[in-house]
Amino acid sequence: ALTSLEVVNQEKVATVSKKAAATTGTTGKLVAGKKIKVGELLYPMLLESGNDAAEAIAEAYGRDQFIRAMNVKSGAIGLSQTFFAEPTGLSADNVSSAYDLAKLAHYLHLYKQHIFDITKTPSYKGGNHLWYSRNGFQDNQVDYLGGKIGFTDEAKQTGVAIFSVPFAGGADRPIVVVLLQSENRRNDLNKVVDYLKRYVFYGEEKDLPAKNDKKVTGA
Repeated sequence: ALTSLEVVNQEKVATVSKKAAATTGTTGKLVAGKKIKVGELLYPMLLESGNDAAEAIAEAYGRDQFIRAMNVKSGAIGLSQTFFAEPTGLSADNVSSAYDLAKLAHYLHLYKQHIFDITKTPSYKGGNHLWYSRNGFQDNQVDYLGGKIGFTDEAKQTGVAIFSVPFAGGADRPIVVVLLQSENRRNDLNKVVDYLKRYVFYGEEKDLPAKNDKKVTGA
């Protein structure tokens, strides 16, 4: 999504190829021959994890060139442990780390908020398509600021999201949560957020609650 916004004219009309339409995980429900703007393809890709949409975006620019652009951009923003072999995320040759994914989320939050705004959208109607969010974070008892989930056999349940978490001390802070190799994404997310709310105090050390040695200063 980030590379698409950087290098592809979002008004460009892409024609979905047979290869893209046949991509594993075709939750975008795209059919071969369909014509659709690149900017609109972001919605099935980000809301429904449409690998068909990801392929169609890459093909609209030139698949090999697009993959190179993905790796160039990841290097430019400091993702030193990240490599893209193809555009969908299906291949085990795509690699990254929790730290790199957190840096990516931070970058998007600062400079490409449009991507996170899409992931917060419950549904989007484009032409005769209606795509629904499968991101699964909206129901958590914290303010969801955007994110994306995924799954492959190698990576298991994964997720990257930003939440506004109420810390001890009364301050809400945007926090990136990254989950990799999870067996139960929802349960793990709730544990992480609960830990932050219980044990992390955001502020100066002098402002820590009296007689509380369990708090971790987040300043």
